[in-house]
Amino acid sequence: MLLLPCWWVLVTVVGCSTIDPVQPQSLDIPGLADASMTAGEPVNARWWQAFHDDYLDQLIETGLEHNFTLQSAWARLQQSQALARQSGAEQYPSLDASLSRSRSFGPDSAANNWNAGLSATYEIDFWGRIGALQQQGQLNALGSAATVRVAANTLAGEVAGSWFGWLRQQGRIALLTRQQQRIASALAVTEARFNRGQAAVSDVWQQQQLQEGVVAGLVADRAQQVIYQQQLAVWLGRSDWLRVDAVPELAASRSLPELPLQPPLVSLTALQQRPDVQQAWFALQSANAAVAVAVANRYPRLTLSASYSAADANLADVFDHWVGNLAAGLVAPLLDGGSRRAALAASQASVRAAVAEYQQTLLAAAQEVQQVLVQEQQASDLLVSLTKQLHLARQTEGFQLARYRRGVGDFLALLNAQQDVLALEREVLDGHWQQLQYRIQLYRSVSHGDFTGADAGEPQE
Repeated sequence: MLLLPCWWVLVTVVGCSTIDPVQPQSLDIPGLADASMTAGEPVNARWWQAFHDDYLDQLIETGLEHNFTLQSAWARLQQSQALARQSGAEQYPSLDASLSRSRSFGPDSAANNWNAGLSATYEIDFWGRIGALQQQGQLNALGSAATVRVAANTLAGEVAGSWFGWLRQQGRIALLTRQQQRIASALAVTEARFNRGQAAVSDVWQQQQLQEGVVAGLVADRAQQVIYQQQLAVWLGRSDWLRVDAVPELAASRSLPELPLQPPLVSLTALQQRPDVQQAWFALQSANAAVAVAVANRYPRLTLSASYSAADANLADVFDHWVGNLAAGLVAPLLDGGSRRAALAASQASVRAAVAEYQQTLLAAAQEVQQVLVQEQQASDLLVSLTKQLHLARQTEGFQLARYRRGVGDFLALLNAQQDVLALEREVLDGHWQQLQYRIQLYRSVSHGDFTGADAGEPQE
């Protein structure tokens, strides 16, 4: 009776032990030490809402519910959580019950014998081995939760990119249709001048060639729109959208949204909350817990056990003849050929590798953000220039068309002006789309992806 209180005191004391986390050397990342690289607001958890596109919101919510890659990540998380619970089971005593019946035979008789028993065992975690195993399991589960957030953030970015790509193709198709109508009007003017002997037949052919170029563009853009539709099908788990003749419930009248005015606030703290950086962090701490396990394995293990057993020929009388037993066992490693020392060295090397991987992941995250900020600024400046060029090209086209209609202009000059306008109209549309792509990438780069409930262990309903 005196052993039980001591047992539970030891359980309480040892069970509270924890492992200090590894703190990698801080990196000097210019532009991040002062908590921001650019002015702006902190990124919303559901960053895609910054585009104010309710249909995009609906698409991403559908993807979060039905995407198969995300469902797989959820299953892996649940597996890791179960393994974490399993790794912590050793901190509690185990209790087993047994009941058996045997029959013995002699020269003149046979007899039955019933055996019943209860046995409990518990390892006193003097060196923190069991606590380290439990903590390692919990860290692995947190790493799996970060994997869910990586998958969810990737899904949101890919759905947004594919949706805006679909809208871009919709805009290009509408633009090319208008261009086709304008070229048809210009072709009618050229044919009329040819019929009056005021233009060469080559002028008609060149105008027709320009018209066919627009037709070819329409063919390519319609095919690309179907490809974006099929990409959405994969990310949303919508197999019915994979058919070429499928008509998804996409609003044909929609156009690309305006670019949000301010980029998000970018800080070192924000980068450290990225799911891939968090994943590397938990992998590092899990490796550190493995070192604690390897260290503890080199020391003796003390196990307490208690059992009650009874035997009788009659089952009804078995429980009247109990015999109790209390025991303590000590197992200490003496010779193992250097196996435990090697295991410890391997775990320590794993920690060094995990430190380097964490720092590399954080550095790559900072570089990704810096790069996309440069690219977005470049896209913005380019779009301003393209808009100005388009304005000038339209003025030139109008001037050359007026001269050509009066019979004093050169057809080649008019044709060049028309080609410039057609090309710049497409480039302006594409430039706006490119801005949106870079903003999506920027939002993804600084998002913690915590919009699925992964850290709480429950998928989003």
